[in-house]
Amino acid sequence: MYEIGEICFGGYLCVVSMWDIRKREIPVWLIAAGGILSASLGYFHGKIPLLLMVTGALVGGVFLLVSRVTQEAFGYGDSLMIAVTGVYLGFWNVLYLLVWAYVLTAVFAGYVLIRKGFQKDAAFPFVPFLLAAYIGIVCLGGI
Repeated sequence: MYEIGEICFGGYLCVVSMWDIRKREIPVWLIAAGGILSASLGYFHGKIPLLLMVTGALVGGVFLLVSRVTQEAFGYGDSLMIAVTGVYLGFWNVLYLLVWAYVLTAVFAGYVLIRKGFQKDAAFPFVPFLLAAYIGIVCLGGI
């Protein structure tokens, strides 16, 4: 069941990543669907205790505050996706995932900086980096 859950959640992240790349926004209904999927998978396979699921979602809440303070320099959709991912993975695993997602983001940002130079209003979607980190961690057996 856990492998099916990993595939389902990875597929969900893939759909959201494609949407984020194309539209530069994530619709609320897609985030809500992910929340239901995360809670269902978390509840039925029971590998992550409820407390860790809730605290994992709270990590996304912290990012919502960051989104608010930075006037959405880090988007609300990205913050909500972190909350959805936190429900599925739990507190410690979502932190681990975020470390790798930010490493990948930094590498990409460095590449863009070298290639195109500094652009004050440069922006790119974050969910694809969550997906890449998730796939890497799952393939390495880390979650």
